Amino acid sequence: MQKTMSATIHKSGTVGNRTCSYANLLRRILFASVAALMIFATSAVASDTENVDVSIEIPTIFVLGWSVPGTSIDLTGANAVTAAEFTAGYKDGISGGTLSLTANDVFDLTVKAVSDTFLGGSGTKPVSEMMVRIGGGSYIPLSGTSEVTLINGNPPTSGDNRDLAYRIDLLADDTPGVYQTTLIYTIKAHI
Repeated sequence: MQKTMSATIHKSGTVGNRTCSYANLLRRILFASVAALMIFATSAVASDTENVDVSIEIPTIFVLGWSVPGTSIDLTGANAVTAAEFTAGYKDGISGGTLSLTANDVFDLTVKAVSDTFLGGSGTKPVSEMMVRIGGGSYIPLSGTSEVTLINGNPPTSGDNRDLAYRIDLLADDTPGVYQTTLIYTIKAHI
């Protein structure tokens, strides 16, 4: 013999031995749905943290740039020493371009020549007969291959432009010719 069981749900009917209404059933389904949604929503906003150590090294920075119209300071041809300058004993206000200084620490700026005398010409001319002026200050004589300090203990700066000017002493025994030297400017930590 086979047993068959059936249940019929009526608007206010019974399921088995339980009385159930659509409203109760819908409330139960809604409650179960909201509870499931809250469980998933809670897990979606859960968080975790990590501490990340960051190290950044900023080294000591000294940058020196030089700009001048052309590629060098040329006092030949139309820019050569004139008779009036030779008679006066010097050529002054020779434009030496612009130095651009950047440093993140207190710094000095020095200059020296690659040799004690100008090269070329028909004789010798000491580099010490040339002077340099930076940023409108006083002229400072060069000392051949020994460094001469132009800026001493300047505070940190960025893109500080300083104009250079030169003066060359002209002596009666300076022989004709084209004389040349290379100057080395150095920016470095102040000692």
